[in-house]
Amino acid sequence: PGVVVHAVIADQMLSGKHLRMAPKWAVIVLTPLLGLLCTLIAARATPQLGTGPTQDLFVVPAGGGPPTRLLERPGPQWADSWSPDGQFLAFEDGPGYSRDLWLLPIAGEPRPLVVTRFNERSAAISPDGQSLAFVSDESGRDEVYVQPFPGSGPKVALSTSGGLQPVWSRNGRELYYRQGDSLMAVAVQPGTSRAAA
Repeated sequence: PGVVVHAVIADQMLSGKHLRMAPKWAVIVLTPLLGLLCTLIAARATPQLGTGPTQDLFVVPAGGGPPTRLLERPGPQWADSWSPDGQFLAFEDGPGYSRDLWLLPIAGEPRPLVVTRFNERSAAISPDGQSLAFVSDESGRDEVYVQPFPGSGPKVALSTSGGLQPVWSRNGRELYYRQGDSLMAVAVQPGTSRAAA
């Protein structure tokens, strides 16, 4: 889960020589990575892209320091989840209700992770790095799915009456998600996309 940083901190992080953009457009989300790095999303309006903002992905040291750009591409991106070894970042790409999930290697180019005609978001990589939970509306409503990571394989719907914001337990044996005002939990077999019996 990310932490939204207040505007005053955003102004400080985006001012000066580190990032040359108007601080008033800044929206920053920090996600811990092994206590060493944080993911930073910096948003700004760009006339050439119309009225909507473009968002670039950066990393910054958790203890402070200049950000390093990870990705620059048109349109908005949202950082979702780091792999346990810190080598991959799962992120969302696309506007509002037409998002897809992509995988960004720290040293490499982004590649499709879950890309369909539906809306996928809220990627969560399991603690063992072998499963990916995410939300998709392919059934006609938002449900939580799990599939193998990083390779391909069948996905399984873990929620049955709607689900949002999946979060893994520390040992990766349970997946928590929100269903309306309720917090749900489902047991998952580690390293698979199957719910535990």
